[in-house]
Amino acid sequence: GGLVQGKKYMLSLTWNAPMEAFTEKDQFFHGVGVDGVYLPFHKANQFLGMEPLPTFIANDVIKMPDVPRYTEEYRKHLVEIFG
Repeated sequence: GGLVQGKKYMLSLTWNAPMEAFTEKDQFFHGVGVDGVYLPFHKANQFLGMEPLPTFIANDVIKMPDVPRYTEEYRKHLVEIFG
């Protein structure tokens, strides 16, 4: 086991890429999804004994900014995870 067994972590991400860049096979990340892009990070944390919480991502933050929507979505995300 790793040195941080039983700990949890959560990625909270902002990207100027649309979600389709992560989810569609003909786009930049070839459909691997957001967590697929961060697979090395997730595997390193798994090696240390940590467990992932659901990832949060805000997309198109420069091209199509919508801070009130991002804030509300993040709040909902946190409530779903932590109550």
